[in-house]
Amino acid sequence: SPSPSQSTWSSESVAMVKEMYCVKVESMTSNGERYPYGGLQVKAELRPKSHYGAVVPAEVVDHGNGTYTITLTPQTAGPHQLLITMDGQHVQKSPCDLYV
Repeated sequence: SPSPSQSTWSSESVAMVKEMYCVKVESMTSNGERYPYGGLQVKAELRPKSHYGAVVPAEVVDHGNGTYTITLTPQTAGPHQLLITMDGQHVQKSPCDLYV
């Protein structure tokens, strides 16, 4: 079965204001093997660390093979946190600091 705490993700190292930012998520089992099925509830959002700016929702595409693509478009510059969850639990390295 899938294990959110073992699941990994990768992305570009720089996020730019008003430019699409992509993240690739790969679901893994508790044994560290790739989970080859889709259908998991993957959610993501980008939260500004200051009180200024709104939370940026993300669009998630399920490729049906255990991989997911997340896209979002930051609206403000500054420090943010990227949060990615799978079936309600944070994936590995989430939340993550991201400077826009």
